[in-house]
Amino acid sequence: MNDLPAVPSAQVALETNPLDTVYAARRANLRLLVAQHGNGALAARLGYTSGSYITQLLSDERSFTEVAARSIEQKLGLMFGWMDMTRAA
Repeated sequence: MNDLPAVPSAQVALETNPLDTVYAARRANLRLLVAQHGNGALAARLGYTSGSYITQLLSDERSFTEVAARSIEQKLGLMFGWMDMTRAA
């Protein structure tokens, strides 16, 4: 028999890392940009010699930091915070 008290779902939600949502939004928005421009063309617009950095950001091989997100927004002329916004599927 389990004598542990039930954990309310709101408490469980508080235990998740809120940055996970931000990182997921950044990756989803980067996938959107890749779909619009292509990996190589997007890399070139961002000033990279290849698309490997973008691929790493998309695959969790590299942290999708605040600096990276703001840099992408600035280089593409997107409004501040665009990379962090969740969008309807």
